[in-house]
Parts: sequence; C-alpha cells; structure tokens
Amino acid sequence: MKQAFESLPDAIGPESTKFFLDDYILYKESVREELETDPDADSLESFLSWMEYSFWKGFLKLGNSTDGPTAEKFMFFTGYHGHQLISWTEKGHLLKSLRDQVDRFGKQFNATVFSDDAFYIDLLEAIPTITWQSGLATFTCVIFVCAMFINQFATVVFVSSAILATCI
Repeated sequence: MKQAFESLPDAIGPESTKFFLDDYILYKESVREELETDPDADSLESFLSWMEYSFWKGFLKLGNSTDGPTAEKFMFFTGYHGHQLISWTEKGHLLKSLRDQVDRFGKQFNATVFSDDAFYIDLLEAIPTITWQSGLATFTCVIFVCAMFINQFATVVFVSSAILATCI
C-alpha cells in the first residue's frame, strides 16, 4: 500500500514518506550483533525505547500477543506536490486516487485516508445536488403557499417568478 501511494502522480516519493517500519528495519540491522547477548534487542519495545525512534510511539498502537507486543494500528505519511494541487478539483482527484488505493487493500488493512481538505472536498461534491434540490423545494413550497392564500393568478405567477429568480 505504501508503494502504491508513493507511485501515484504528484507523489514526492519514498523520500517524503514517514513510516515506522522503514526505521524499524534499519534498527534491526543495526542491532543484529547484539542479538547474541540480548535476544530481545530487536523487539518492537526495544525499538521504541531508543531515543531517536521514541517519537514513533505516537504513531503506533501496540497490542499484546503470545509472541510479545505487536503493532495493532499505525499511521504513515507521504507527501504530494504540484502547482495544479492549488485547485480544489485537483485536490479532489488526488483524494479520490488515495481512497481508490485504500479500497484496493481493504481486505488486508482497515485503512482510511486523512486529508485536511477532505471535509471541504466532500462538501464541494455534494453542493450542486443539494443546491438544486433545496431551490426546487423552496420554489414548490412558495407556489403552494401563494396559491392557498392569494386568489389572483397573476400575483401567484409574479411571486413565484421572483422566488424562482432568487433560487437561481
């Protein structure tokens, strides 16, 4: 999944990705010689206790198993760039691409995509539909209320056209 995110268009690539597993692999390689004296030196807890890797505690949720602590949940970050990402439409395309990648791996991971702009992007997709539906409902209600209380057809048409112009 990480490689899929890093290979999307506009992705900065592996150099922008922050993922605990990359550091954990480097850590395991560096403590390989210590394993003879301390068999737990390459454990996840030992990794997180090192000062230069302790910040990863905030990005991992550990669980207990018979084999020791395991990573139940984790986060990773990767970056995207491009002058076209100024546009809300392009940000929406990128978010959709990210969500499509997550859906591809849905059976393996319970993953979600977080983007600061996702709330607004999702709203922007819904606004046109909501706008025409609320405009139609307003117009219909005004015609109905005017027809009930005003007996002059010309006045009902005038008020309805004024409301229609407001809705548009």
